[in-house]
Amino acid sequence: MQKLFTLIFIFYTLQGLWGQEAMRVERCTAIDPDLPVYNIYVDEENNKWVSNEAGLWEVHAADLATEVIVGSAETCLLNLPGGNADIRWLKGTLGEETKGAIGPDTRITAAYYNEIQDQLWIGTEYNGVFMFRTQPKLNWINEITRRMPKFRSEKINVIYIDPQEDRHVIGTDQGIVVGKGGRWGLEERYFRFEAIATNGSEVWLLAEDLLWVVDSEERWRSINLDLEKTEGNIKDIAFDKDGRLWFASQLLTMWDVENDTYRIFDGAYYFTSNDVNCIAVDKKGAVWVGTQDKGLYLIEKESAMTVTALPEKEVYCDPEVDDGALIVKINGGQPP
Repeated sequence: MQKLFTLIFIFYTLQGLWGQEAMRVERCTAIDPDLPVYNIYVDEENNKWVSNEAGLWEVHAADLATEVIVGSAETCLLNLPGGNADIRWLKGTLGEETKGAIGPDTRITAAYYNEIQDQLWIGTEYNGVFMFRTQPKLNWINEITRRMPKFRSEKINVIYIDPQEDRHVIGTDQGIVVGKGGRWGLEERYFRFEAIATNGSEVWLLAEDLLWVVDSEERWRSINLDLEKTEGNIKDIAFDKDGRLWFASQLLTMWDVENDTYRIFDGAYYFTSNDVNCIAVDKKGAVWVGTQDKGLYLIEKESAMTVTALPEKEVYCDPEVDDGALIVKINGGQPP
């Protein structure tokens, strides 16, 4: 009987391992692997925009990127934490528009652009949140925190806007402010909210290693994480296309929420950073991880294949001359 139970245990253990597809972890060489990564944004066309200490890059593959030229007198939204659009303005414009409330030494800690309503939200370390229009030029609308007494802290950590649900979420050091239909409320005022992720119509909120979920009816529920699968403070969260939650502490952990199973990525998986800044998931399910100490990582299924073709030399105008050239790179895949 004991042997039978042992065999059953081994069978289900192996079954669980077989059900987990092998994952490939790559430390990206497309950008300097020793520089901190501050922001990663994946647009609707699945282009990956990565900001690091050296500038802004469009990353095509783990070993291929194109530098995005931003003028020395310009600021680009994609260079800021949470930046989600290629919007640029001259340095000093924010200070001029806000009459000095955003000065040259003001640290911008969160940003978000609502394209439907043309609203640019800028969160700062000590001065709260400011809203701007971008068309026909950048101009200040109002200062959100001074207008709303519900804010208990002017240190803004994260901003998320869902124009489809008319929902605005602003995470601060003392609670999270949620606005919908023109009404605002302060929730969980004793917690520092640091990251936001969406899963369908649900918004998942991270505060000091705790999770809350808010559904489309504004109902809140708390979620228990297995903190034995983390190490140190959790800094960011993101969902992949299969509904698994990725969260970064000094370890990188994937949580299959539906089956309540975890996978930890550490040195055994060649993930050697213990200081993650941001996580983003692209349209194909690949996970991009920006770190403070080891640059950019790419994590994807072992079977995934990426083909990248970029012009190396433009075609000459003369149709009789064959002088065009492409750079073609193929990563991953399975034989044959």
